[in-house]
Amino acid sequence: MEIIKVADLTVPLSEYATVKDDASLYDAVIALEKAQEKYTYKHSEYRHRAILVLDQKGKVVGKISQIDVLRGLEPKYKEILEGRGFRGVGFSKKFLKSMLKDYVLFDSPLHDICRKASDQPVTKFME
Repeated sequence: MEIIKVADLTVPLSEYATVKDDASLYDAVIALEKAQEKYTYKHSEYRHRAILVLDQKGKVVGKISQIDVLRGLEPKYKEILEGRGFRGVGFSKKFLKSMLKDYVLFDSPLHDICRKASDQPVTKFME
């Protein structure tokens, strides 16, 4: 059996999706997309799922997950997360469709959603 160390599974900071703390949510999404396209790290077929936020000195000051991006684009996701205990696994298609209908998610035209991403600072959504 091959022994795999944690260090073998971690992504080097140089390969991670990063943005400066003055970037927009749109900039963060683009950084994530580019990192996913380039990422070919050994022992892993998983793609990046978060963006690290760096201060002006390059120090990590936070991160933004894919769920944070969705919440930034569609604030009603917060209602689902808080109101119904959404956990992201084990829900039927029927239930998920009802969530979309009940909360009228992504009701705004796509160009409005994309514009919103370019106006929102990443620091508003980072953990």
